Amino acid sequence: FNWLFIAAIIAGAVVLIGVLYYVILQFSMSGRFNENNINTRGDTLHVEQRSQDAVSDKPQVIIKQRTDIEYDYSCMEKEDGSNSLVNIFGGIYNAAQEPFLQSIDVNVEDEEKVGDEAYDELLTEGLVIRSGSKHKVLQNILRDLVLRINQPRGFDYKIHLIEDTILNVFTVGGHIFFYTEMYDFCENKSEIAAIIGHEIGHNERGHITRSLKKMIYASQFGTLGELALTFDQISTTSFNQKQEVEADYFGMDLVYPTNYKNCSSVLLWKRMAQSDDDYHPIRNIFRSHPYSDSRVDCLNSYMSTNYLMNCE
Repeated sequence: FNWLFIAAIIAGAVVLIGVLYYVILQFSMSGRFNENNINTRGDTLHVEQRSQDAVSDKPQVIIKQRTDIEYDYSCMEKEDGSNSLVNIFGGIYNAAQEPFLQSIDVNVEDEEKVGDEAYDELLTEGLVIRSGSKHKVLQNILRDLVLRINQPRGFDYKIHLIEDTILNVFTVGGHIFFYTEMYDFCENKSEIAAIIGHEIGHNERGHITRSLKKMIYASQFGTLGELALTFDQISTTSFNQKQEVEADYFGMDLVYPTNYKNCSSVLLWKRMAQSDDDYHPIRNIFRSHPYSDSRVDCLNSYMSTNYLMNCE
């Protein structure tokens, strides 16, 4: 009996030790998991000490952007009806150009060549920052967002930090040029993600393709073609406002599956609105981008309708 009692105690101790070891192991793994979340999901504009490039043993499930959404542009309308006229005339003008442009073939490789040329020019001017914490943040955010693209066109996306005091970001051929002034204007990574997603949207929605087709078509007519292209760019600037809102929407579709905060885009454009001129229907006709408060309205409506998020 004594031997059976002692054996039972030993067996119980072994089981207890095993349970304690399992609990300690799970606690340790949970701690490391939380630590990783803090480092990789932080929204501040510093680079994490832990490498975001580390390869996990477990395959990650990448959630893609939604494609079951119809974009609504009624949020752009003003009481004076100026935006309605801009959209109507823009549609008529684009339709009139289509027979001349449809025969011109522009593919992803053609667009990337133009992007390469823009990058080489900025590199020659010594404006490209190729290292540092800001550069690292941009690379990480771009990498995350590109993984979310559903049915990508095939761009080899690259992002470049440009040393300049211009509050600007632009893209061509999969190259995204992010100016330091805009970087410093952003308050967190989520705002940067919204901007990068917007620029990806321009590429994926073919906005740049049409511009390149116009350039190629105009080049066939020498100086006369150049003058016509210049007139086109000046007189039809506002026709691009709808594309800007479309790119905003596309960017939000990319940001939503990530850990960035979706409503940060609304806060970004609210701050941008503080530097906008007062609305005027004539000035609106010559703006390439919508007024920032219109973009706020559109994003609020879009996130509420499609993702049930209240960003106001």
